[in-house]
Amino acid sequence: MDIFCEHIVQKRKGIKEILMILGIFLATVVLVAVCGLFLFTPFGSVAFLLTVGIVVGSYYLVMSFNIEYEYILTNGELDIDCIRNRSKRKRLITVSVKTFDVLAPVGKPEHSAEESASFTRVIDASSYCNSGYAYFAVFSKDGQKIKLIFEPDEQMLEKIKLYIPNNVK
Repeated sequence: MDIFCEHIVQKRKGIKEILMILGIFLATVVLVAVCGLFLFTPFGSVAFLLTVGIVVGSYYLVMSFNIEYEYILTNGELDIDCIRNRSKRKRLITVSVKTFDVLAPVGKPEHSAEESASFTRVIDASSYCNSGYAYFAVFSKDGQKIKLIFEPDEQMLEKIKLYIPNNVK
C-alpha cells in the first residue's frame, strides 16, 4: 500500500521582512523621482526605461517575499519544497523519515538537549519562528548532522509514526 500525504504552509512575514519591503518601496520612490528629473532632457528615453526597469524589478523583488513550504511524504520519503510567489519551486531537501533520530515539537523543555545541540545545517521550513505547530527532526545525511524545522499536520504525523514509532515524541 502506498502512503502519500502533502501539506502546504505559508511563511508569515516577520518584522525583518516587512522592513525590507518598506526599504525596497522607499528606494523605488527615490530612484523613480531621480529618473523623473531627467525625463524631459535629451536622456528622457533612457530615464523612462530606467524608471520602468526599477518599478518592475521592485515588484518582482517584493513578490519574492511570498514564500510557501510544501511537505510531501511518499512511502517514507519526505520532500520539502520552497515555493516563491506561487511560481518558482526549489527543492530544499529529500530525506527518508527512517533516518530521523528524533521528531519532537519545538520548544518543549524535555527535548531542549536535542534541539539545542550543534548542527552542521539547520533548515527552517516553518511558517515563522515561534509557531506552536512546529516540529524539529534531527538526522544525518551525507555526513552532516541536520536539524529540520517544519509544520506537519496531524495526518502527516500519523503517517510518519508508521515508519518511526519510537522516535516521534
